[in-house]
Amino acid sequence: MRTVCSHLGAGVDCSLIWSARRRGPELPAALQRRAGHGLAGDPPSSRDRRAAPRSAALGPGPVLVEGIKIGYKTINARGETLATTPAFRDVFKKRRCLVIADAFYEWQKLEGGKKQPYAISMKGTGLFAFAGPWEGWKDPTGQWLRTFTIVTTTPNELVAPIHDRMPAILPPEHYAQWLDEPNPQDLIAPFPAHAMMAWQVSARIGDPKNDDPAVLDAAT
Repeated sequence: MRTVCSHLGAGVDCSLIWSARRRGPELPAALQRRAGHGLAGDPPSSRDRRAAPRSAALGPGPVLVEGIKIGYKTINARGETLATTPAFRDVFKKRRCLVIADAFYEWQKLEGGKKQPYAISMKGTGLFAFAGPWEGWKDPTGQWLRTFTIVTTTPNELVAPIHDRMPAILPPEHYAQWLDEPNPQDLIAPFPAHAMMAWQVSARIGDPKNDDPAVLDAAT
């Protein structure tokens, strides 16, 4: 799955996360809001329960594995090993979030080494949420940053012909469980294909500079 920020849906700030420690009682309403683009913030606090989404950068910080800078090698986390992989097992237990999107993109391999990009979303125009862990860490200047990763799983019947992985999408009725339960591993599963749609888009989506609504248009 391509998960740099410009390759999530064009209509939603891909850095928007909603964490258990910061959510309010009206979680679905939060999905209609957009976070700001700033990444710096105050140190994470278990007492900070402000009912507001938070912005964050894609990819966990070095704090996830002491002494090892993981960087963008771990912008995705395999759901099957999330609870056991050293890079994610601690944050999976303590810091889980919802990553809000309106679409995502996958590339289908074609003969001759070519690839065809697809946009994939829910039927209709609603927002949806990926499962994710998040982390707070200090950069070399002493600023607190927040980072997140998108959990992936095996593809459903819609995505399987396009790619061998897909993001773990959570239905609204599972949001609270993902955020609050001690071990919500069983929530990581392919989202029902009948509720989703996919369409071919232009190869211009392959350039991160093309960050505009037109990248969601069907290829002609």
